[in-house]
Amino acid sequence: MLERHDQTRLNGIGGRWTLSSGLGRRSVEVSDAGDRGISDVDLDRANAARMYDFFLGGAQNFAVDRERAEQVIAENPYIVEALRELRDFLRRVVKYCVDAGVDQFLDLGSGIPTVGNVHEIARRYNPTARVTYVDNEAVAVAHSREMLRGVQGVTITAADLRDTATVLSAPGVNGP
Repeated sequence: MLERHDQTRLNGIGGRWTLSSGLGRRSVEVSDAGDRGISDVDLDRANAARMYDFFLGGAQNFAVDRERAEQVIAENPYIVEALRELRDFLRRVVKYCVDAGVDQFLDLGSGIPTVGNVHEIARRYNPTARVTYVDNEAVAVAHSREMLRGVQGVTITAADLRDTATVLSAPGVNGP
């Protein structure tokens, strides 16, 4: 569950939030800076990023996400296998890039850094690899900021990938 503590700021995602998931409850501060195009979080609807996390076996999802994900699985029993194969492909691509000398990654539309995320894969082969995640979805950004707090060389930016100026000026994109 995601609870907002500052109800007076209704047009942005900024404020103090409490995240409750399989990892327990955590309070996070989310800034409105650079959050153009992000609407308020709808806690009554399943979230694609959290459903993806569930499909991959992650813990950053809520009951509403799991319920909808189970419906999707009932409609398409191969969805979990397909998404896990997609994640395996991501692992191969990131390893290939690291082997080719790439040491900086920009993950657009990253969602929640979930099981087998880019920075974990890249740093398995190059511990100094830098990763910038970019997403325009408030829940994914809030979760990511909490999960990545204190992880050097890995950042999350709230931005729409169509806003190239914001994306390319994001922390971590042009340097450490």
